[in-house]
Amino acid sequence: MQLPGQERTTRHVIVLAYNFPPMGGGGVQRSAKFVKYLPRFGWIPAVVAADDPSYWARDDTLIDDIAADTVVKRLSPLRPHALYYLLSRITSKAASGRIMDSLFFPDDRILWALRAALAARAMIKKHAIRAVYTTSPPHSTHVSGLLLKRMTGLPWVADFRDSWTGDFRYDPPTRWVRRAHSCCERKILEEADQVICNTESSRENYITGFGIDPKRLVTIYNGFDASDFIPNPGRRHRSSDRIVITHSGSFYGSYFPETFVRALALALKNNADLERRIVVRFVGVMDGEIRENIRGLLPDHCDFWGYVSHAEAIRAIAESDINLIVLPVEEKASYLVPGKLFEYLAAGRPILAIAPQGETARIIESAGAGIVLSEDGAGELADGLSRAIPMLAAGGLVPDKATADRFERRRLTGQLAQVLNDVIGE
Repeated sequence: MQLPGQERTTRHVIVLAYNFPPMGGGGVQRSAKFVKYLPRFGWIPAVVAADDPSYWARDDTLIDDIAADTVVKRLSPLRPHALYYLLSRITSKAASGRIMDSLFFPDDRILWALRAALAARAMIKKHAIRAVYTTSPPHSTHVSGLLLKRMTGLPWVADFRDSWTGDFRYDPPTRWVRRAHSCCERKILEEADQVICNTESSRENYITGFGIDPKRLVTIYNGFDASDFIPNPGRRHRSSDRIVITHSGSFYGSYFPETFVRALALALKNNADLERRIVVRFVGVMDGEIRENIRGLLPDHCDFWGYVSHAEAIRAIAESDINLIVLPVEEKASYLVPGKLFEYLAAGRPILAIAPQGETARIIESAGAGIVLSEDGAGELADGLSRAIPMLAAGGLVPDKATADRFERRRLTGQLAQVLNDVIGE
C-alpha cells in the first residue's frame, strides 16, 4: 500500500553525513530523521558516515530510526588525534586547537571527507544513485559533495544545518584562514545545485552576504519526530510544589550563561517562595568549569544530568514545568534557532527563553509558547524572571499545536524530497 505522500517512482540518493547513529547529540537528529522518512516520499537513501568510537556522545537507541535494509558505509574518521595530543602536551588545549585549525583545511575531518567521496563514487555506480546530499558540520563534508559533483556530474544538494562563517561561534585562528573559509563556503554555495539552510535568517545572510540567487536557496528548519513522543511522556506526578525548569542541550567552550545564572540567583534571593521551589535541571554535556561556576552561583537549585539518550531527554522536557533556552547576546546569535526549540514546542510545556530578538523569539511568540526575556543585565533580568517564572509555572502560554506541527520531521522530509525532485528535474 502506498503511504501518504509517497511517490510512485523510487529513486536513490547518497547521503554523506559525518554524524550518524549510533553517534548521539543534536547534530545527528536531522540526518537520521531524513534517512528514516525519505522512503515515504520515493527516495531510498544510501549513507556514508563516520565510524568514530572516540566521538563524545553515543546513543544506541537512535539506531532504531534507521531501517535494517538501509545501506550505511562507515569510514574511519582519520582524525589526527596523535598530532593534537602532542601539541596539547606542549601548549594549551586552546592553542592546540587553533594550530590544528590552521593546518587542516577546512577542518580536521578533511581526510575522512576525501575518503568518503571515493567511497560514495563506488556506491553511486552500484546503487544507481540519482542525487548527492551532504550535510554539515563538519563543513569538509561539503568538499566531498563538490568532488562528487565534478567526478560524476550528479546534482548535489548541500545542507547547512549550522551556518559556517556566519555562526556566532566561528573564530578562525588567522585572517588567512578566515579568507580561505569564506572562499570555500562561496564555492560550495555557487556550485551546489541547491543549498538548504536551517533558518530563514541564514538564507537571507547567504543572499545578501554572498550574492547567491534566492532560487537556489531553500529553508528547511530543524524539527521534532512525533513518534518520539509516542507513547506520550506524561507530566510528572507532583509530590511537592517544586517548579522544575529544564535546559536540554550542551554548554561548552567559551560560552557560559553567566548573566542568566546570576539573574536567577538574584531573583531567588529576593523571592523566598521561588527560592524554596525552583530546581534547574541541566540535561546534556557541560564543561566541568562551567558546571562548577553554575553550582557556585546556584548551589541548592541545580540538578546536573549530564548526557542522556535522546529518549530520556524527550521525557525530561515533557515532564518539566518550564523548558529553558539561553542564547548569547551577540548579533549573530539572533540568527540561531536551536534544535531543542522544536522539541520543546512538541512537548507542550511553557518555554522561557533568554534570547535576543530574532528567529527564536519570533517562533516562540508566534506560537504563544512562552516568554522571551532579553539579557539587559542581571538586575533587570532578575525582575523579569521573578514575574515570568510563576506565570509560566501556572500553565499559561502553552505552545500552539498547529504551529508546532509545521516542524514535524515527516513534513520537513517532504520538503527535502521536493528539493531532490527539483534538482533531478522531476
